[in-house]
Amino acid sequence: MTGQDLWRAMSRVDPQLVEDAAAEPAGRGRVLRRTLTIAACLCLLLTGGAWAAEAFWGVQVTDIFQGKAESGFRVALEGETVSADDFSSPELTAALETIRQQYADARPWDSRAPGYYHAERDTWAACESFLGVSLENPLEDLEGLENFSNSGSERAPHCSVSLYTTPEGTLSWIAADATYQTAGCKVQLEVNFAPEEGGMEPELRYLYDGEADFTTETIQLSDGREATLVTAWQPDAKYSEQEVFFAQDGGMYNLRVWRWAPAESAETRLETVQETLDALLQLF
Repeated sequence: MTGQDLWRAMSRVDPQLVEDAAAEPAGRGRVLRRTLTIAACLCLLLTGGAWAAEAFWGVQVTDIFQGKAESGFRVALEGETVSADDFSSPELTAALETIRQQYADARPWDSRAPGYYHAERDTWAACESFLGVSLENPLEDLEGLENFSNSGSERAPHCSVSLYTTPEGTLSWIAADATYQTAGCKVQLEVNFAPEEGGMEPELRYLYDGEADFTTETIQLSDGREATLVTAWQPDAKYSEQEVFFAQDGGMYNLRVWRWAPAESAETRLETVQETLDALLQLF
């Protein structure tokens, strides 16, 4: 597992585990969040049939495969790079020093495993302040869209920042994410960066348990940029989801919408997801 794979495991939201967490008492929320995020990359279903690739506006979806035990694909950012120097704040500097010290204290003999730092925040602005950059997120103050914590606790933050570094503390991977809810759907926005000094390829690998199918479609954002819409399908799933990948500000944006409704047909659930995602995409 690479650093990209591990980060994806720590950030991806599994709809079933989210619903399970929401049903638990609030006091267990923090523990459930950690369990939820680690398991998520193995549980979700955005996967596909034959090996294929689709390129769009600086991002490429490739190496898509389907298997009975495991399915997966890669999403790579092409043609746009950022520098670690673009991200700077007192909080970030302190986080990097914490990672360096963890390496020195715990495993100075091992320079291969990436250092990791995760911080939850109450607002998207706090994530921007932590990273020292401005990241577009028109969802944060959108009327009709409420903050939602993946842990199921109403008091837990709905935003977070994740960092991976080299043993020397050089940023290898940076990510921010936020989760929301509407009357019928959950919504997640993620932004990912791979600074050129960190030695990681600007891509993420998605691995999921089980067999699934998907459809992909090239769409246009409101300003004419191309993006890819991916619709996931899995037999007997109790939820439906769609997500869009696009490049912006040197990073990889991922806007994802899902609806958990076991009593509804897949077609009915998907129709609600499509309507929600279409409306949100008009903001980008």
